[in-house]
Amino acid sequence: MKHLPKFIFAWVTCLALRLIPFRPANAEPLLGTLMPFTKKYGMVSNLAFIVSSMVVYDVLTSGIGPWTYVTAFAYALVSVASSLYFKKVEATRIHYAGFAVIATLFYDALTGLTLGPIVHNQPFMVALMGQIPFTMSHLAGNFLIAAFLSPLIQKWVVENPALEFSLPSRRTVQA
Repeated sequence: MKHLPKFIFAWVTCLALRLIPFRPANAEPLLGTLMPFTKKYGMVSNLAFIVSSMVVYDVLTSGIGPWTYVTAFAYALVSVASSLYFKKVEATRIHYAGFAVIATLFYDALTGLTLGPIVHNQPFMVALMGQIPFTMSHLAGNFLIAAFLSPLIQKWVVENPALEFSLPSRRTVQA
């Protein structure tokens, strides 16, 4: 409960950044924020963070549709993988960047190569050819965010005791 303000701050900040008009669609803060949070707080809270972020964004922009379920599921898998990976390794710039590359490839393959062909009856080769430049750009954005912003999010948000909430103890109330 004491870490709830950190999650709210990160969730609102990610949503606000994703809602900026005309920003590149593949320059977003979710993965870069998710990794430091999974390192510190584990799987369950981060699943709620990432799935709710995907759903609320869709409610505010495109509406709920098959894309919501596919992207939320894909990011849930990324969140689980992040929790398992960062449980075993140190949270460093290199580990953040490396995980971001693998997670981006997985996420883009799962979402980009299923939604077009299944939901929009797009030929698979058309989806694949369109996905390549998008994924290259997505990799660049996530790599840079992971390498440069994830360590700062770890330091300034995740490890920051000033952003924690604590209820008064019984001793404080009685004094």
